[in-house]
Amino acid sequence: MIKRSILVMLCIVVCSFISCDKEAIGPAGIDDISGSNENRVSINQGIWGDVLFWEGNFMPMPYPDVFSGTISPVIRTIFIHEATREDQVTWSYVEIEPCCGANFISEISTDLVAATQSDDRGFFEIELPAGRYSIFVREHGYLYANMFDGRVYIFPVEVREGEVTGIQFDITYKAYF
Repeated sequence: MIKRSILVMLCIVVCSFISCDKEAIGPAGIDDISGSNENRVSINQGIWGDVLFWEGNFMPMPYPDVFSGTISPVIRTIFIHEATREDQVTWSYVEIEPCCGANFISEISTDLVAATQSDDRGFFEIELPAGRYSIFVREHGYLYANMFDGRVYIFPVEVREGEVTGIQFDITYKAYF
């Protein structure tokens, strides 16, 4: 009887998470920003993306409808390097404000392939040959990336022959999740 009660409670909890819609657990307006620049892509092969700056509280509990965070498209310089592993960079802890800091990259040992800049809507695009790359942005005089491929490659992106790969580059060091 106890096992059945535990199973029923577990099912209720799982079903409640599954039934939540995106708006209930995510920040308001994110769908309005994410992917909004896709219709601006004009290249035939390479990478396009949106660069978004997240700041504030995005924690879903205990009140999922109360977020104090903001998500804004930003102008940033984007650096495309050869596919870069974590052991090919030098990390530096940088104090951003008197109370807070973040890990940034001060040195990368892989070759820089290209660089471009996002516009005021966060949009960028760059033509590239087919291959595997790592993407970084400039922040506070350092480089920043926060996505890993199984903790092997830093912000990996693959460009295939005749294709354009879309990404969303989220700058999240001032956000709480």
